Amino acid sequence: MAVFFWNIGGLNSRSRQRIVSSLIASNNLLVGCLLETHVASENDVAVLASTLPGWRMDNNYCCSELGRMWIVWDPSVSVMVFRRTDQLMMCSIKLPNINQSFGVTFVYGRNTEMERRHLWDDLSRLSNSSPLYNTPWIVAGDFNQITFIGEHYSIIQSHMSLRGMEDLQECMRDKSLVDLPSPGEHLKAAKKACRELNREGFSNIQQRTSEALSKLEGIQSQLLTDPSDSLFRAEYLRREDGVRVENMDQVKGMIVTYYSNLLGTESLSTCPYFVDTIRDIHPFRCDSSLAEKFIAIPSEEEIVQTLFSMPKNKAPGPDGFPAEFYRESLTVVKDSTVAAIVEFFTTGHLLKKFNTTAITLIPKEIGVDELSKFRPVSCCNTIYNVITRLISKRLKLFISQAVQGNQVGFIKGRLLFENVLLATELVENFQMEGDVTRGCLHIDLSKAYDNVNWEFLFNILSALNLSPAFIGWIKICVSTPSYSIFFNGELIGFFQGKKVFFNGSLNSIDGILNILEEFKQGSGLGINRSKTTLVLDGGDFSRSSSISATFGIKQGSLPVRYLGVPLMAQKMKKHDYQPLLDRIKYKFSTWTARHLSFAGRLQLLKELRILQGEQILLGIFSVLRRSVVGWVCAG
Repeated sequence: MAVFFWNIGGLNSRSRQRIVSSLIASNNLLVGCLLETHVASENDVAVLASTLPGWRMDNNYCCSELGRMWIVWDPSVSVMVFRRTDQLMMCSIKLPNINQSFGVTFVYGRNTEMERRHLWDDLSRLSNSSPLYNTPWIVAGDFNQITFIGEHYSIIQSHMSLRGMEDLQECMRDKSLVDLPSPGEHLKAAKKACRELNREGFSNIQQRTSEALSKLEGIQSQLLTDPSDSLFRAEYLRREDGVRVENMDQVKGMIVTYYSNLLGTESLSTCPYFVDTIRDIHPFRCDSSLAEKFIAIPSEEEIVQTLFSMPKNKAPGPDGFPAEFYRESLTVVKDSTVAAIVEFFTTGHLLKKFNTTAITLIPKEIGVDELSKFRPVSCCNTIYNVITRLISKRLKLFISQAVQGNQVGFIKGRLLFENVLLATELVENFQMEGDVTRGCLHIDLSKAYDNVNWEFLFNILSALNLSPAFIGWIKICVSTPSYSIFFNGELIGFFQGKKVFFNGSLNSIDGILNILEEFKQGSGLGINRSKTTLVLDGGDFSRSSSISATFGIKQGSLPVRYLGVPLMAQKMKKHDYQPLLDRIKYKFSTWTARHLSFAGRLQLLKELRILQGEQILLGIFSVLRRSVVGWVCAG
């Protein structure tokens, strides 16, 4: 874990708060010290909530004005401050899941030599204090004092205080403190070498960035000159019978009808499984004490933290206000936003304008003209997104217990490659000629979320013994949205939402398909036969084709992608790994190994070795070791 300290030079502006928040989040930092925040004591709580939502803080306002030192930490870390002065703060830090704690003294030395002597005396006393007895101790911060002449940029020795250096050296020597030197030369001296490295090793990234920016500005200028979106408009669509429709009113009608049938029509052919039937199948029951936690009204702090955890640069919902709007204007809209969210959890009612969704159509490939080949993306209002995130956080508390062990996808703590290894063993030697003894159905569920029966979903939640109030919240979020479609820059329509392996014989295939059909009747989830494929062993492709046609599905062949990994019937050859190699080389295309030292190349090989154990399966590293080592070392 990294402990940081930062002389921030003021934390009152929103831009500075965003910089601090971004740096801490991008480096996964959990605890550190901010120096010179310049924040008045009456504003410290609000500034902390805006910068690091949910974090905790201690300071030395009692000894220094305007927050000269702030110790900040994530709630998962235990921090206890033992001593604070105007120049230091001493604390004990205990990390989660680790029994031993360690001491950290954050330092911000004064500007004069006489004042800093008080700091050295305080450090001497702290080293003998009981909180640090037999405990690892780190002293970090801005000492305002160099240890040796070589650490200063000035070459004029008269500008340096030899007495000050001696005081610091004596303090370190007496208390057995070891200075961790910064490797390398000063950045200023390395500037010329960095320029050459950029030109030769990184394809002159600044120049390419400048060219890309100029190109972008040219496009934006063109759009500002002619603000019409004619370049991005769909001029026609094609019906299922292949007829091209160019009349815009008819095109809009096609879109609204298609998605009204998909999202706004209730399936009358589905008979959802009853709660008792589900309980007979699934043994899990939610503990009553845990169920009570689910219906706790979220606090203001939890709501604000959830709001700030939402991803940036996402398209807004129909109201036009993205999450950035709420974050930037939190001091103005916080009370009303929190009140609206708390009202939902208190009353169980959600205003219709909060649960209105705009659907944006993204083409799955270039030049598509059929609605089935567009990917609908829901753009929800921010208030609704915060509510659903709060509910999903509660669901995560028991999801790993409720979902059975054979389901490894999307469950924290479970490993996808366990299923990959099992599937690989099951398809071993599929390519060998002989009798058909095994088969594999590669199943695709047809628009799973759009087709799932809501009554089936709610019955599952009831069978798990979840609180009726909690189920009610989910029911409101799922079953009450209204939809409009974004088409050529305008919203059209407004409608309410309604809504394995076997032995290879014909009987076994028919049995599995019948089971899936029965499951569809109870859940609304049916297979997409146009994307479902059948693979049989024995090497008789004509028979596989005949059986596939009998059941209205496609004939498939290995390899197929399973959980992101190619599923092979035999040991993979080097050419089978070429797509993976191409992706790795693409990732590394912005730099080259020939600029690495031999120590750097050794470290890269070690990281690749770790990658072998954690990510790369099926003996890939043993096959490619020579190629990888040669590529890294040769550059």
